[in-house]
Amino acid sequence: MAKGSKTRIIGRETVAKNLREAGERWTNALATALYLEANNIMAISKRRVPVDTGALRSSGYVTLPNFRDTKILVEMGYGGTAKGYAMYVHEIPSPEEGAPHPEQWSPGKRTARHQAPTTWKYLEHPINERTPDIPGNLLKLAKAAFERGETPTQGPFPTAPKPEGSAATKSPRKSARALGKPKKPSGKGKKGGK
Repeated sequence: MAKGSKTRIIGRETVAKNLREAGERWTNALATALYLEANNIMAISKRRVPVDTGALRSSGYVTLPNFRDTKILVEMGYGGTAKGYAMYVHEIPSPEEGAPHPEQWSPGKRTARHQAPTTWKYLEHPINERTPDIPGNLLKLAKAAFERGETPTQGPFPTAPKPEGSAATKSPRKSARALGKPKKPSGKGKKGGK
């Protein structure tokens, strides 16, 4: 290129529009990947959560992605109908799992009993086990979602804790796909013109 020459981009509005759309598609693809990975962790967790009445297991949830500033947040947990005891079941090990003497525990100075494969730390352990693989999993899931133009939709688990007082239900089906159709622009926020 000669010194002092200029380059003119023909169709720069189209280029700018394509770059914005690609950015939105990557954001949606990453949100989809986070949501799917959280659902994969919840599926493992639900196989390990102790069951007495089924209320605790059925209270597991994964929220749809929440966009805040430059962050994408996906929450998973247990609660709702099991809120009063979910933390205790999660945090109190059985004697076989290394619980200290029962007198050292509060509340109620008790240990828990877990039938294999259920265990204490039923959510923390699956998260910790998958942590080394999460970056690779997210990359693979995000690439696939980007190529298909997919956005996160309702997955196999509830997207919020069940309200207190609701009846325990059977575990949700595990075969549901969490991907749906591409998100269409709403057109909100644009005022008359370009």
